[in-house]
Amino acid sequence: MGVRGLLRPGGYNDAILLLVNGHTYNDDIYGQAFLGTEFGIDMEAIERIEVVRGPSSALYGGNAMFAVVNVVTASGQELPGIRPLVETGSYGRKRAQISFGHVFANGLDLMASGSVLDIDGHSDLFFPEYNSPETNNGVAHDADGDRALNFFFSAHYADFFYKVE
Repeated sequence: MGVRGLLRPGGYNDAILLLVNGHTYNDDIYGQAFLGTEFGIDMEAIERIEVVRGPSSALYGGNAMFAVVNVVTASGQELPGIRPLVETGSYGRKRAQISFGHVFANGLDLMASGSVLDIDGHSDLFFPEYNSPETNNGVAHDADGDRALNFFFSAHYADFFYKVE
């Protein structure tokens, strides 16, 4: 991910501080921010995304060289009831997602979201710069698919907040 035209080729998104509800979400080993299907929270469970651009490391931490991205998840009050979703797309894309939100009379606010994603992708990819017998003549077989299983759960009660990802 790049910000304002700055993107290191082969970088690990370690110059961006990723927060979920104000808590650091970057990897503990490399400090990388997971931004693809490995992020683990569905867009249907997100209320808003806040971005602070620029070197904010003095305020937020060492990974905030390019930007701070705060993902604010939805609550049971904002997503009441059960919301199922099924979608399909090109290259064998299949996705099923379900969200549940409820606020109890005592003030307990629950929200859960889970999904399954499977993308077959191209069966063969050809890379002409690797066209030699040592590199399978530049052909990559079944190397373009993706699979993700996501689950997010949050509970709010008065000043207590709990989340599971």
